[in-house]
Order: sequence, then C-alpha cells, then structure tokens
Amino acid sequence: MRTYASLFLFLTFAAANGFCQTSRINDSLHHQLYVAKTDTAKVWAMHDLSFSYLVSNADSAMWYAQMALELSKKVAFIRGEIRSMNDVGNVMQYGGNSGAPLQILLEALQKAEALNDIPMQATCIGNMQLFT
Repeated sequence: MRTYASLFLFLTFAAANGFCQTSRINDSLHHQLYVAKTDTAKVWAMHDLSFSYLVSNADSAMWYAQMALELSKKVAFIRGEIRSMNDVGNVMQYGGNSGAPLQILLEALQKAEALNDIPMQATCIGNMQLFT
C-alpha cells in the first residue's frame, strides 16, 4: 500500500511540475509577443504560441495561427504566411479534419515553391506526411 501511495504522490508532483513548466513557457512566449518590435517578430512569436498550444488548447492554437496569417498577409511577409498556413493546417488536422488542412498545406507548399524556399517546402511536405 505504501508503494502505491508513494507512486501516486510522485505522479501528482510530476504532473504539477510539467503543467507549471508549460505555463512558464507560454508566459515567456506571450512576453516575446508583447515586446516584439517588428511585425515579422510578432508573426514568429504567434507561431511559437500556436505550436505551444497545439495539444493543450486547440482554440488558442488556432487563434494565434490565424492572427499570424492575417498579419503576414497584411505586411506581405510570405514566409510567415506559409508558416502560418502550416500552423492552421496542423491545428485542423489535430482536431480530426482531414480534407481542408491538406488543401491549406498544398497551397502553402505552392507558395514555398514559388519562393524557392527549401526549408518551408520541407515543412509543408513533412506536415502533409501526417495525413498518410
């Protein structure tokens, strides 16, 4: 019985510690967004926040991805637009939607190919692999 109690306490503290670390990471990312001086830095901070929330809070992940996409379009930051489209597709795919995210990722891949941006092409292709 003591072993089970010890295991329960260990798992409880481990879970609480993990939650606190995630909370600290998100606080740090929110701070990065707040202090970002350029629009491109804001887009990358929103991408990081979207990725951070992907598993724990899909609504927040989608909100940051969409805000990053809107800002990227507004300032004509194509690489940020591609990254944000990948984020939107990832959130949708994680939520169980299979058709729309693939279309978004294909569009992002076409934009990355037009820029001849090999790392973004690889990101798009890697995210599309999740559908196979």
